[in-house]
Amino acid sequence: MRYDYGKVTEVLNDAVSWLGEERFSEMRVTELEKLIRDRERTVPLPARSQFRAAIHEFRVKRWPAAAPRKRT
Repeated sequence: MRYDYGKVTEVLNDAVSWLGEERFSEMRVTELEKLIRDRERTVPLPARSQFRAAIHEFRVKRWPAAAPRKRT
C-alpha cells in the first residue's frame, strides 16, 4: 500500500500545533512516533521505519539544528 506523504506531513503539522514547536523539535523520533500513533486514528500511517524517516525529514527541513550530528 502506498501512503500519501502529503497527509503524513499534515499529521506532523498537527502534532507540532498540539505539542508546540520547541517540544516537537527536541523530542526523540521514537517518542514522537509513539505519541502520534497513539493520537492519530483517521489517517493510515506508514510502517515504523518509514514513519520515523518521515518525522526525521520533516524536522530537518523545519529545524536544521535538530538534525543529529555525524560523528567524526
